[in-house]
Amino acid sequence: GDDVRVAAFGPNYANEKFTPRCTAVSMGSSNNVQRELCRAKVLLVPTKAEGGPLVAAYAWALGVPVMMHNTGIAASCQECYARLTGDAAADAATALSIVRGADTDPRWQRP
Repeated sequence: GDDVRVAAFGPNYANEKFTPRCTAVSMGSSNNVQRELCRAKVLLVPTKAEGGPLVAAYAWALGVPVMMHNTGIAASCQECYARLTGDAAADAATALSIVRGADTDPRWQRP
């Protein structure tokens, strides 16, 4: 199988649904988002209604693939992201496909 490390950030990810399968990641007091994004193979932004999100722009600037709903800034840049469908199995398959092919897809070339 595939070995996947998921880092979830934000107050809504500390619930019992994720706890049994997750290891806590401490970012310390610096909250160095750039460092974490540079280590990422793909960024999933699950929100369905947000004007930004700014984190997607940060990821794009670093060449990190982004999966998100067609909302906010994504709506104006269709080729910049992979679309989340809401189907967990399909979205997981897409994320793995991106991770496996990130080096060959021109959308995900790191600067």
